[in-house]
Amino acid sequence: MAIVIVSPRICDECRAALAAEGFSVRLCPESDALPAPICHHPDSLMAHFSGRLFCPTDYYNKNTAFFSSLGYPVLTVEGRHGGAYPEDCTFNLLTLGKNAFFHPRALATAIKDALHGLGYRALPTRQGYAACSVCRVDGTHAITADMGMARVLKKAGVTVLSIEEGGILLPPYAHGFIGGASGVYGDRVYFFGDIKKHPSYAAIEDFLGRAGFTPVSLSGGPLRDLGGILFLQEGTDEDPEAGHEDQPHEAKERIPRI
Repeated sequence: MAIVIVSPRICDECRAALAAEGFSVRLCPESDALPAPICHHPDSLMAHFSGRLFCPTDYYNKNTAFFSSLGYPVLTVEGRHGGAYPEDCTFNLLTLGKNAFFHPRALATAIKDALHGLGYRALPTRQGYAACSVCRVDGTHAITADMGMARVLKKAGVTVLSIEEGGILLPPYAHGFIGGASGVYGDRVYFFGDIKKHPSYAAIEDFLGRAGFTPVSLSGGPLRDLGGILFLQEGTDEDPEAGHEDQPHEAKERIPRI
């Protein structure tokens, strides 16, 4: 059974829908080190790649029961989340295949070192919320409303659907991002809310269909950016989001502290 890590502020309808899909739903603890609107967002609280979860040491120490319950490799990084941009993006990382997209001044140094050691190609972005701003469909397809991210992704050989900005709630901000409103498992792309209410729905449906994916609305309400969905395979270091793009690795070591 796959575990899904989601925001504790997920609505009951979305949570029930994920459970009905056969997932074990886990609500990630909030962090008082991050700004209030994103303090509950998995994509800002931890990084996930190559069969590992990375998080700050202090966040791990405050939430050991949560991480122990996952049965999944967790590596801690010395340091804290920051309370303002871009220091609140220290774990906001997007990987597609062996490409890693991140703001070079924001991402934690130990995460960059781990990426290098695991053979990822570092591709700098100007967008600190790299994971949040992009729906990673698979290693070669992505959806985003961020034109800067779209350019970087296309330069790396990714097929990108550029969508309209807006249509995703993240109060008190003007709007949220598509990556923070979604998550992918197998050939299904799950959305927090009704994807049909997005202004670019027709294009999204067509793009996903041609790539071999099916959109799934987890509720009938508007789309909400809740920091995305992290999918973990219980009792293994396999990354079910990655398909065949990443191979699992043993992860018993601790990343060097920074």
